[in-house]
Amino acid sequence: MHRPAARAASEPRAQTTACRWLPALADAHRAQTIGEAGNRRAARGVQFQVLRWFSLAVAGCALAAAPSPEARVEREGSRARLVSDSPRPLHAAAQALATQFGLRVNVEDPPYIHKDDVKDVTEEVSRVPNPRRRILVPRGGRLEVEFALRPGGSPRNVRALLESLVAQANARFSFAYRLEAGNRSFTLVPTHARDQFGRSVKIVPLLDRRVTIPAGKRPLAESARLMAESLSAQTGLRVNCCQSFVAGVPWGLEEVFFAARDEPARSVLERLIEASLQGRPNPYYWLQACDPLPSPWCFVNLIPVPAAGDIFSPGLGNHILQRPDAFDLGPYPVAGLE
Repeated sequence: MHRPAARAASEPRAQTTACRWLPALADAHRAQTIGEAGNRRAARGVQFQVLRWFSLAVAGCALAAAPSPEARVEREGSRARLVSDSPRPLHAAAQALATQFGLRVNVEDPPYIHKDDVKDVTEEVSRVPNPRRRILVPRGGRLEVEFALRPGGSPRNVRALLESLVAQANARFSFAYRLEAGNRSFTLVPTHARDQFGRSVKIVPLLDRRVTIPAGKRPLAESARLMAESLSAQTGLRVNCCQSFVAGVPWGLEEVFFAARDEPARSVLERLIEASLQGRPNPYYWLQACDPLPSPWCFVNLIPVPAAGDIFSPGLGNHILQRPDAFDLGPYPVAGLE
């Protein structure tokens, strides 16, 4: 009775595990094909084709690796409740806010080090008895936040909603987060985590680290890879950025002159996204997720919010919610909204 369920549960993880070979395979294939190209111009073209193949493959892997939206919004009159129960409850909450309201809320993972912050799900998802490698996931938990709605069904004050969400997470879990505001977006950044002894320690968030990217014209995905390589070299992790599909096309294929000099990776990521838009409105938010240690794998996934016509309010028929630029983001100095 339980075998089909266990098999289904294991397939996303198996797909994710298989996808972890992609960076090494892409590097080897790129080196080989560039060596065979014979000249710089041909090498550049071949490298771009390999990068395109790699982006397609990794984007598919990102869908398997990305956290499921195990969150919902319950409405009752002029009030609503955001409920998130997930191994990564803030990630799931961000996905629910994007789906329900078109909000762009970026979420970044803390390191999962202490044994009480992770859960061993090997027996639940493994296809073989007594596997050598244990499968660990964040323990996570449940968060609930109530907030006021506008007459049209959108949050009355987005900043207040996210402040409450961060306060709940900081009180409920062993991690701590800070709330940062950007241009019509917010970011939840981890600041503290437990070490192996259970002590709460200050951490350096992955995207707070500074990176340098040599100046040059290249596909944006290649510049993102250089950023990820710098983060990998600094931390010993295997960082991958930036997986996304838009209308079936992988992100970052545009060739753009780009450079960064001793700049926070988060700022570099924002500029990479801006460069890819070429003046269009930004539809993306990012979810940065790392496996619990000792696994070294980290992913930065870019996710587009639904188009305005695709954002509906359950229980309100086909009422289309307002776009984020119509929301009250609260008394916060957000560029362009003062």
